Amino acid sequence: MTTGGLGVAFFSPWDLKRYFFSLRPIKVSPISIRAFFSGRGLRVLASEGLWVGLPCLLALWLQALVQRMEPKPQWPA
Repeated sequence: MTTGGLGVAFFSPWDLKRYFFSLRPIKVSPISIRAFFSGRGLRVLASEGLWVGLPCLLALWLQALVQRMEPKPQWPA
């Protein structure tokens, strides 16, 4: 889901065609250290935080919510 790269080889090694998602919101990370710590690198980190970090945090929050709602096992006394 990045704006660059070669795509994903879903059917490798049988088919070498590479596929891209139609929605590619995540910016490509700069390769050099100097470029990574520039304004462009910060925009990439912000993009990854938005499109990767927030959904992961949402999934963790939902998991914790479901676990709280599950009944606790009752052990015989």
